[in-house]
Amino acid sequence: MEREIRQGLINLLWNQALECLKTDGLWDQTCEKVARAELDPQSAINQLSKLVAKIID
Repeated sequence: MEREIRQGLINLLWNQALECLKTDGLWDQTCEKVARAELDPQSAINQLSKLVAKIID
C-alpha cells in the first residue's frame, strides 16, 4: 500500500511539472525545435527532463 501511495505521489509531481512546462510554453517550443530539426529528439528529452527535475525540486 505504501508503495502505491509513493508511486501515486511521484506521478502527481511529474504531471504537475509537465503541466508547468506546457503552461510556460516550453513544451511547445521544444517540440517545434525538434520538428524543425534544430534539436534532436534525445536532446529534447534530456532538456525537458532537466527542467522537470528543477520544477520538482
